[in-house]
Amino acid sequence: MKKLKRTILATVSIAAIIIGCTGTNKNSNIISFDDIERFEDLTNGQRQALEDELRLSFDFFWTQANTNPNSPGFGLIPDRWNLLTGSVGYSSTAATGFGLATIAVGVDEGFITFEEGEARVYGTVRTLHDLQTNGNSAHQGVFYHFLDMQTGLRSSGWNDASTIDTALLVAGMMTAGEFFGGRIKETVQLIYSRINWAYFVNDYHPNSRWNGRQFVSMGFRSDSNSNPDRPGLLSNWDWYAEQIILYILAAGTPNPDFRIDERPFYQMNRPAGQWGEGNKFIYSFFNSIFTHQFTHAFVDFRGTRDRSGIDWYQNSVDASLASWQWTIDNKNRSKSFSEVSWGLSASDWSGGYSGYLGTPPRGWNPDSGYSLVEGTVNTQGALSSIIFTPAQSVHALMYYRSIPELQGRFGLMGAFDLDKNWFSTDIIGIDKGITALMFSNFRNGLVQKYFMQSDAAIGGMERLGITQ
Repeated sequence: MKKLKRTILATVSIAAIIIGCTGTNKNSNIISFDDIERFEDLTNGQRQALEDELRLSFDFFWTQANTNPNSPGFGLIPDRWNLLTGSVGYSSTAATGFGLATIAVGVDEGFITFEEGEARVYGTVRTLHDLQTNGNSAHQGVFYHFLDMQTGLRSSGWNDASTIDTALLVAGMMTAGEFFGGRIKETVQLIYSRINWAYFVNDYHPNSRWNGRQFVSMGFRSDSNSNPDRPGLLSNWDWYAEQIILYILAAGTPNPDFRIDERPFYQMNRPAGQWGEGNKFIYSFFNSIFTHQFTHAFVDFRGTRDRSGIDWYQNSVDASLASWQWTIDNKNRSKSFSEVSWGLSASDWSGGYSGYLGTPPRGWNPDSGYSLVEGTVNTQGALSSIIFTPAQSVHALMYYRSIPELQGRFGLMGAFDLDKNWFSTDIIGIDKGITALMFSNFRNGLVQKYFMQSDAAIGGMERLGITQ
């Protein structure tokens, strides 16, 4: 861990909250951000807060899944849940993957028994195994982004067979498969081996605007005209973002006909920049903080570099620190921003949902309409950086827990905007999932441990040249 030596004089109201919750710096209003590096460094109050949030996040995945044993959608997990109505809509493929890994965490934490977890996970992967060959649920083995909770078929409206959501589903399934073993691991391997990652690779003519580079498409939708040469394929993963997990799994598949090589990984745009006096890092187009987190929930990059010399673990440390520092430097822009309220990420806001939330440096130049969403803070953003910025993330957790409007049945609600006095009434499944998995990794490394022992992780990283 790169230790950050930083002490900040916070506003009295926020400092009082942090001091009261954590017991640190009791004789002053100064918050120290170099007091936590490991789980063992937490005070009793901080440890309890983390354990509470982990348990409540687990409860979302355990209680809101389809548990009807006669349903074709058994085990599918909803995309979101509403605090006021308790209602759920369609299932999210990625949330289901996060949920399967979270069930392994729940067993490890003692929330449920091994037998209970194994039965739920096996039923879910059997559902996915059966749905994968249905053209209304998957295309070339790649699942649609959203599935009907009851039927398991593609939900109505805008929807696509998504390579990244399928990658996150597979990563979660694989983690659970390694944890439980036996029939679960066997079924996961069957699902994994059916995914034709190579089908989604775009090759470009040397004289095209892509300069002959090779990319992986974001997915398939029958009415898409994004690529005239490959009808139905969507836009490409041409910038660095959350998709490194996709490259690892697509390179690691046991089916050589469906495998991709290293080119999409090394040929994606890798722009580097910095905020203030911080270190340079590779940033994404909107630079939402989640893009620096999702792959790391499963992949332990510590001590590795790729063939171009990039340390992807340190890259996310530096990105998280930049996100935190930008919020500090821009506190005057919003009441929501502070030393303990940071980590801008794709999120619900008072007007709906926005994928634009993020911090510089980034590839996108915000337009005037960005001011409508800018004061929104997604609670997941800071929390899920906990393995990169433990002190900053834990202090954010304590602050968020002090806000009554953010407390919900499944832990912290999704987002808030203090300028508008707006608080989300929804939680989003992937937000709960990344928080739970990162908290588990910070606590004892469980999720990374089991994913990293899989043949997919070992083979994929070796083929991409990500080595010690």
